[in-house]
Amino acid sequence: MKSKIILMTCISLIIAATFSCSKSSNSNSGTCTVSTGDTGPLASNTSVPYSASATGGATISSLTYQDSTGMTTVKNPALPFSKTVNLPGGATVSISATGNAKSGEITVASNGNYPNSASCP
Repeated sequence: MKSKIILMTCISLIIAATFSCSKSSNSNSGTCTVSTGDTGPLASNTSVPYSASATGGATISSLTYQDSTGMTTVKNPALPFSKTVNLPGGATVSISATGNAKSGEITVASNGNYPNSASCP
């Protein structure tokens, strides 16, 4: 049962990442939330590198990632962001960023069971 909940959460994250970028009708707005991670839990204890970047004038106002104690949020992170965490077996790799990509691109990446990245123009 627990593995089904984790699987559904991961599938939801993937779907959210696919449709997470949005721009309002205001041409000055380019609000974007982008996320990525593994579709399933880690099989064993793993050292997981996370990264985030913003190019072309884009900015990240909030970054959230899974670590050994749960979800950690960093407001206005220094960019480019890079952090390696140790996750226990059964944990799910996840990173997301929210920011403004009106004149550039926001990218997040992780490498748990396999490399993952997502970006929002």
